[in-house]
Amino acid sequence: MSQSKEIMGQLPGRRDLSLQDNPVLDLQVVDSPVQTFILNQLSEGTKKTYLSDLRGFGRWMGKELREITLGDLVCYRSYLEARGLSASTVRKKLVVLRSFFKFLKSQGIVPFNPAEEVKLPQLIGGRKREVLSLLEVEKVLAQPNRSRLLGKRDYAILGLLLVNGLRECEIVRAKVGDIVKDNGWVILNVKGKGHKEGLAKIRPDVYQAIASYLEAHGEVRPDDPLFMGTNGRSGERLSTRSIIARLDLYFRAAGVKREGLSGHSLRHTATTQTMRNGASPIKVMEMARHRSLDTTMRYFHEDDWLSNNAVDLNPIHL
Repeated sequence: MSQSKEIMGQLPGRRDLSLQDNPVLDLQVVDSPVQTFILNQLSEGTKKTYLSDLRGFGRWMGKELREITLGDLVCYRSYLEARGLSASTVRKKLVVLRSFFKFLKSQGIVPFNPAEEVKLPQLIGGRKREVLSLLEVEKVLAQPNRSRLLGKRDYAILGLLLVNGLRECEIVRAKVGDIVKDNGWVILNVKGKGHKEGLAKIRPDVYQAIASYLEAHGEVRPDDPLFMGTNGRSGERLSTRSIIARLDLYFRAAGVKREGLSGHSLRHTATTQTMRNGASPIKVMEMARHRSLDTTMRYFHEDDWLSNNAVDLNPIHL
């Protein structure tokens, strides 16, 4: 018998149980806790992921919701790890359960959140986030031909990615009218992950890049996409796929292309470089619009792991 099967066999309360087998977890019952929790999510992608993760948990766990304990969640974590899932995948599934039980507690369905204290797998020492150095950033920013409309547009997009740490989807969703001025400051209303709204302060240099692009583009209306395609069809919103393709082009032209480097790496770059320049975790969290400080602290921990690693203190040298 493999170690995985041994561990799974030792886990308490494990049996094949779909969510429909348990009336408390029944998705077919109107206003059931799971149904309400899933429907309350804004993104269709999030709904699909959460439903899959909760069904997986429901098939494993053979208890009523109010009976589930921290010990059960620890055993479930061991079960997921025994299946050979990556630390990142296990972590995401446990985070879903944390959110689910937090919701149940807020509704008075369970007396406490048993997932709140379960330890999440550590990601440090795993695959490192790809982050551009400041020299590499300069090389990438030098690539767009700003004498042309396309170059002006791409330069402004790079500014929002590298300075504000916006996601590609947030840039695609932005409209001209989302940029507002308040007492001399420029603010972008961001439609973020899960369609949650937030605010991003636009620095003067980034705003100048955006204004230069819009001026070259010509007349625009508040409801027009902030960034449009350049194929002649007026008002066509730029796609995420187009942004990814343009970034890949600039990465290659700048000589910085490598495995793992993507558009999202520019968000990591903005967050990491801001942190290295002295910004506090709270300020970085606000800039990146992270929902949890734990997410932000992963950047600090990863950077500290590299800059203050014990291996550098080893007196043995080759």
